[in-house]
Amino acid sequence: MPLAGFLSQIDDLKVTYKDQKIILTFLKLLGSLGVYIKTNRGNAHPKTFKILSSVFSSLEEVVLSEAMTEAEKQKLLQLEMNKYKQLRNQVSKKKAAKAGRKEVISAPEAGDARLKARQKKGAAPPHRKVPEKAVKKNLSPAEGTAQSYGDLAEAVAALKKFIHSELNALKQELRMLQKSK
Repeated sequence: MPLAGFLSQIDDLKVTYKDQKIILTFLKLLGSLGVYIKTNRGNAHPKTFKILSSVFSSLEEVVLSEAMTEAEKQKLLQLEMNKYKQLRNQVSKKKAAKAGRKEVISAPEAGDARLKARQKKGAAPPHRKVPEKAVKKNLSPAEGTAQSYGDLAEAVAALKKFIHSELNALKQELRMLQKSK
């Protein structure tokens, strides 16, 4: 499953950049959107893909722009967070409206249903090992930062290529689903 690879890369990058709050938050947004797409497939909100692309572009801009101040990075992050929150609210309203039309399940039954769904999916994936190149050995702080940004730029480029291929695959899958209806 291609989205699993995307989510795996995001998890690896989260470990690598756990000390860089802005980048980590961008990665968390990408991860949340990826999980939402994986979970909902063809039923995902149409704006999801646009926001995923926007978050990724902003992350790329933050990583590749050496002249950008922390305040500018924070402003870009806040802009993307607001888009994400709006999408989340729209999805929540849609789910609430849908739930209102369906039969309401009592709380204990709902808990049992969630437990059964988790059991069907299997156990949680094992913790990932930190990639070798993420470990900085014998580097001065300046060298470590330069290597870190270089590694992040490479990871962003690879992630960008991967996201584009995933989006194209998802678009094709959605078209096939629409044709079969």
